[in-house]
This record gives sequence, structure tokens and C-alpha cells, in this order.
Amino acid sequence: MNFFLFYVFFIMAGCTTSGDTSSVASKNVTQTPNLAKSTPHPSYSIVAELFPGIRGITFDANQTLYISDTEGTFHPSKKIYSLKKPYDGELTALPMVFAMPTGLAFKDNNLFVADHGKSEVFQFSSSFEKIRRWKADSPIALLDTPKGLLSLSSGGAVELLRSNGKVDQIFSGLVNPTAFTYTSDGHLWVAESGSTFVKPRVSKRDFKGLITKTIDHTWRKPSGLAVDKFHQLWIADPENNAVYVSLDAKLSNGDSVFNTPAFFTQFSSTELLLLEDGNRPRLIKVSIE
Repeated sequence: MNFFLFYVFFIMAGCTTSGDTSSVASKNVTQTPNLAKSTPHPSYSIVAELFPGIRGITFDANQTLYISDTEGTFHPSKKIYSLKKPYDGELTALPMVFAMPTGLAFKDNNLFVADHGKSEVFQFSSSFEKIRRWKADSPIALLDTPKGLLSLSSGGAVELLRSNGKVDQIFSGLVNPTAFTYTSDGHLWVAESGSTFVKPRVSKRDFKGLITKTIDHTWRKPSGLAVDKFHQLWIADPENNAVYVSLDAKLSNGDSVFNTPAFFTQFSSTELLLLEDGNRPRLIKVSIE
């Protein structure tokens, strides 16, 4: 079942920088999807052209995007940038600096930033004043769930960040995890890139860390996960240069029309944001109806 075959015609404009700002061009996408065999039907559009080294994207109630400059593309002191709708203006640097900002989340009008370089997670107010920090284990991704705000550790743990500043380990034992997402039945899908002795895998786990499902495939480095309103799991594997869709652990054929698909951000129940991290990084909206 091919969820992705389509033709894309577009005009791209490059990024230019000046100090802590960048002009980002956003162009419409005209497509003719060949999706006769797929239900529901996804459609695609380019949201914005971005920059290399992004490891986190989130958004606020106004759909302003917040983007982590993990590699310090625009500033030696690595920062978070905001980009307002319609995403064709300048990137605005927020006043905070970080060692290595990775995962981002937005909750209750507050911005949460995982700083992998400092092994900390920070909470900032709407005016970007620091409210709280957690001493987390090498955080790489954040996830807002009904159980609370979760942090994914590159060391292999999932942690719960409590409102009193304490951190509780939910479970550990993951092998180089890269991404996680929450499911409607209260479980987590987790992607692991594996090691010399452990193959990469995508598995569904309960909050004790026990595996309840796995998706069999020759993964190379699954690094992006999202669940849509139809309970389909979307998986990005940049080293396979493909995106896959799974329902009840049954996997679609991967589609390689994307250029190094890196990770997903859940924009709404019917919209996902996919970051392409190729030679010309760009953000693509996937709409599922």
C-alpha cells in the first residue's frame, strides 16, 4: 500500500542570515497524489525552508514555530528561533542560550527546552523567563502526555518531569533511542537506532517498558514517530531515506520521495510536520483526511 506516490512542482528560495535572523522562504506545493489504494488520503505542502542541524520543533497556540539550532548554524551560542505564520518571514532568536538544544515542547503557554549538552530541561514563561529546570539524563526529545511531560534520554531511559522539579525514571534499557510518541491506549511507541550488537527497532511499550508490539523491518536509523487520528504510526528513517505508515504493526511500503526525512512534529490530529534534513532542509506538512 503506497501512501506517498505523488509529483511535486515547486520553486525554492535560499536562506540568508544577518546576525541572529534569517529570511526563510515558504512556497506552495502543487501535487497530483496517486493514492487510489490508500485510505485515508494524505496530502503534502511545503511550510518553510529551514537550516541544517535542527533537532526539535514545536509550536504555540498561534501556530508560531519554535526551532532548535542544535548545531549553532546562526550563532556560536546555540539558540531557539521562532517563526510566525505564514512562515515566510525572518527567524527571530529568543534571548536564551544553550549548550545543545534538542527536543522542544509547548504546554500551558510555556516553552520547554531539552538541553542535551547540559543534561537539563528548562521551562520558560511566555516572556521567556526561566521558571524551572530539571536535571535530566542526556535529554534528546520531549513529549507532552496525559501522564505528564516526558523526556527521552540518549542513555536509554524515559523520564517523567514533575512540576516540583523532580525527575522520575519511568523505564530504561533502550539502545540509542531517537524518538517516542504517545498512543491513545496509554502506551509509547519508541524508535531505537541500536548498536553493534542490537538491531534498530520500533516497538510499542507500556509504562513499565515492556514491549507489547514490534514492527518488523530492516530499519537503519528510525528517528521520527507520530500517530495520526486514524491510529496510524508514521515512521521516518533518514538512512533508509523513506517514510513508512503502520496500522496494527502492519507496515506500508516505504516511500523515498522525501529527502532525508528526519523527524515528525504532531501539528494537530490531522496534520503532521515532517522535517527533511537533506541538502536544503525544509518543513513539510502532511495532512491526513
